[in-house]
Amino acid sequence: MSISRLPSPVVRTFLSLVLAALVLLPPAWGVAGPSDPLVLAGCASNAPIMRLLVTAFREAYPDITVEVRAVGSTNGIWLAASGAVPVGLVSRSLRDTEQQLGLTVLPYARTALVLGTHPSVGDDRITSDQLLAIYRGSGARWRDGHHVVLLTRERGDSDVQALSREVPGFDRAYVEGVPTQHATVLYSEKQMIGALATRPFALGFTDLGTLTTERLPVKALTFNGVPPTVDAVARGSYPLVKTLAFVFRPERLTAEIRELLSFVRSPSGARLLREHGYMPME
Repeated sequence: MSISRLPSPVVRTFLSLVLAALVLLPPAWGVAGPSDPLVLAGCASNAPIMRLLVTAFREAYPDITVEVRAVGSTNGIWLAASGAVPVGLVSRSLRDTEQQLGLTVLPYARTALVLGTHPSVGDDRITSDQLLAIYRGSGARWRDGHHVVLLTRERGDSDVQALSREVPGFDRAYVEGVPTQHATVLYSEKQMIGALATRPFALGFTDLGTLTTERLPVKALTFNGVPPTVDAVARGSYPLVKTLAFVFRPERLTAEIRELLSFVRSPSGARLLREHGYMPME
């Protein structure tokens, strides 16, 4: 059972602490000391760009070691709330129970949620109506006649929720179609991008930043006539957008962490973000 489905905040916090012990324990299984790295943990969508930002940050601060761990937005939130990590990484809004945890949310970038395909697909665009038809399971085919191999995430995933908000009828199409087993449901960003890159004629989703940073062999589709670009996100013409943010308790931020957060939102950090498919947040 995932932490996000547990009803009790007390149990969630306890399991997050257990997760922290397993995920964040030093490799040598020793006692933590002053030289241990600062650890940022959370949504996998944050990980590729945060690793690049951390590398650039260390050029200015070589004595500060920072590690990035992909454990999901929900776990990142509860780890930050419990003090197991100084900063969590998220790509969704806090849920009602999470808003009671006393966390500050600091957005740092936006990027396009991309409907992408395996390179074998000849199509380069998709519409809302086509997407709904594919999710309903009505035998959708690409223009060359091949059946669409639909890859998706679980219903509670932040990308699925974004599609439900921005594409009228998507939630109903998902509920009606996905349980019929015509779609493959994946449970992590890593699984999704791995499947998109290796399964011929597949349709799934990831984000522009991950595609650019990881140099993935995935084709990004134009959606309703608008390409998923940084400029389109900035103009507001591309509707499918992910916001990446830090979550933390202000009183637990060390001077080193404050320096890192400032760097991410500095001109140097903004330049790195734009170069890799992200729109920096002020």
